[in-house]
Amino acid sequence: MADRVNAEAIPGAGGLKKKETLEKIELKNVRFDGGMCDVTAEIVPFDAYNDEHVDFAFAYNDMMYRAPSQFRNVSDAAKGYVEVFMKHTAEDAANRESDFSKVRNDVRAARTLLHNEKFMLAMDRFFVNA
Repeated sequence: MADRVNAEAIPGAGGLKKKETLEKIELKNVRFDGGMCDVTAEIVPFDAYNDEHVDFAFAYNDMMYRAPSQFRNVSDAAKGYVEVFMKHTAEDAANRESDFSKVRNDVRAARTLLHNEKFMLAMDRFFVNA
């Protein structure tokens, strides 16, 4: 999952539907090589019809139930969550100074995003209705 970028960054690759809105989450004291800073993360809502979102959901669920998964632990899954759900471009992924890279490399910030109440409720609804 490390090489994936948000579909919005690739023209014609799906991207966001016009009716969907990004959720903005304020993260305080995100750690990076140069110190700490506050970051506003824009999160794409979970979509049960998006294959990348569904793949993440099943990989996360497998990891939680100790089945073979692409994630070794919750911290690894949190980084995967940032890569799939945080709005970014290919340039953001390559730039170590971008907010995306700072959040992806700070395990505490990534885990805070992963355990977002709205996302966890969407995952629960997805698996209850699967």
